[in-house]
Amino acid sequence: MFTKEIMDTFSELDFAVYDCIINNRERVSSMTIKELGNLAHVSTATVLRFCKKSGVNGYSEFKIKYKEYLEGKRDALKDDGTTELQSFLKTINSEDFQSSISNAYGFLQNSQCTIFIGVGSSGILGKYGARFFSNVGHFSLFIDDPWLPVLQKLAENTVTIALAHLEEPVLPPSHLNHDVTPSLERIILKATAKKPDRRYRDAYELIADLRHALVDPEDEYLKKEPELDEYSLHPYTRALLSAIPIADIDRRRKRIPLQGDVPSPVNPPSGCPFHPRCPECMERCKTEVPHPVIITRDGREHMVCCHRVQANAGSGNGF
Repeated sequence: MFTKEIMDTFSELDFAVYDCIINNRERVSSMTIKELGNLAHVSTATVLRFCKKSGVNGYSEFKIKYKEYLEGKRDALKDDGTTELQSFLKTINSEDFQSSISNAYGFLQNSQCTIFIGVGSSGILGKYGARFFSNVGHFSLFIDDPWLPVLQKLAENTVTIALAHLEEPVLPPSHLNHDVTPSLERIILKATAKKPDRRYRDAYELIADLRHALVDPEDEYLKKEPELDEYSLHPYTRALLSAIPIADIDRRRKRIPLQGDVPSPVNPPSGCPFHPRCPECMERCKTEVPHPVIITRDGREHMVCCHRVQANAGSGNGF
């Protein structure tokens, strides 16, 4: 029923539903769509999407079709391997497959060594491949340890064949570790998505989601650490931090504008090197270089080089 073509369209959540069905095949026919969704830790919409990818129009039709598949009442659904064999023969006789084989042969023909990598059932195929290549006179190795060091000379002009069993479903992280929260699981699945358009576009998008996952009160995966700008004393540092965007749309940070150009490191200005752009510059800042001092605020000690901060600390004014 679940052919390779169908399973190639499955997402990580679809595989969660698939794994739940396989492990509870005798119970599926009597389960409601909500019960199956709760057992697989997915929404009912995900279950319906899974059913459509499996070739049926709804969950009720899927239960009937799956029950008939298990009981073998319909020849088209019998697990005799005929459909899979026909699909395999059609695939290997296609032009795209033959072209891929020719390209792979070109790489292997010009290589001095071939390394097979795989675990589980893929490891069995890897061992067979390495033995077969060696029997025909081509130096080959099989590696089941991804951390095994490879000599530099051996790595040169070497082809590596990494094997993976496509029929093995990819389980969500929460199935492997129940401490993984939903928001963190979404980050892991998005970062490891097979299709590039489903992954993170850049580091900023990933950092924004990580920050949201850490402070989300519903997840409580990690406690939020104090923000850097909550304890920053230097006015120039606070101005720079105010320009950092915040992922939380309900929270706003007051922007502190900086005027002028960045000072030249070759010909730095007199006094404090930040005074041309500092919003709290004093006359003393233009002529005297500030020295580091330790200032205590809210029970925390800070080392800061700033005339304005030192003046406020001496007068008892707030920061």
